Amino acid sequence: MKGNEYPISNHGLKSKGIGQKLITLLWIGLALSALSLVFSLLEVSVSSIYYTYLELIDGLVALFILLIALVIIILFLIWMYRLHFDLLNIFPGYPISPGGSLARLIIPIYNIWGIWNTFATIADHFKREPEPTIAHAGESLHFWLPLLYIVLIVASIMDRILRGLFSIGRDVAPILFLAEAISNVVVIVVWLQMVRIIFSETNNLISIKID
Repeated sequence: MKGNEYPISNHGLKSKGIGQKLITLLWIGLALSALSLVFSLLEVSVSSIYYTYLELIDGLVALFILLIALVIIILFLIWMYRLHFDLLNIFPGYPISPGGSLARLIIPIYNIWGIWNTFATIADHFKREPEPTIAHAGESLHFWLPLLYIVLIVASIMDRILRGLFSIGRDVAPILFLAEAISNVVVIVVWLQMVRIIFSETNNLISIKID
């Protein structure tokens, strides 16, 4: 698909509405993950109080986190698909199509390279812009991208450890739940920051192109 097939207009970005919803849900997910972290800290430090008063609430929070995480992932993929329509119009000859972005994000094995390529391509195009704030946003994306990989790997390792212990019927030490809760919070912080940067600067770019 070639750039400028969907002309820029005063209607703005195709991705704006879904991007706003995504950011809102990421903030909610962050708040719930932070609450789960607090419960994990209490389980480690004052287990008698936790198991008497808070265990059921913690379980409900974990259920809400799971449901919101599923919605966030779906919204994120929709947002990235629409975002790449906008990027094709903002940057002539942009190398990733909407369908190509989804392939890079969701196809197993391929997405190990694809996630990096998708975000790095956005960052590189931001960095080439003459507007200093947009160029700085590109630098920021390059900073956050390696952190995204690190925290995703750590979260994946924690998930495998916990699943392995559950599968063999072993008791899980509260400290492992605490480590998982910390990794989940960090994942959402990094993810939220990257989405906010891209959302903000694509809005700035569309305003510049229209003007």
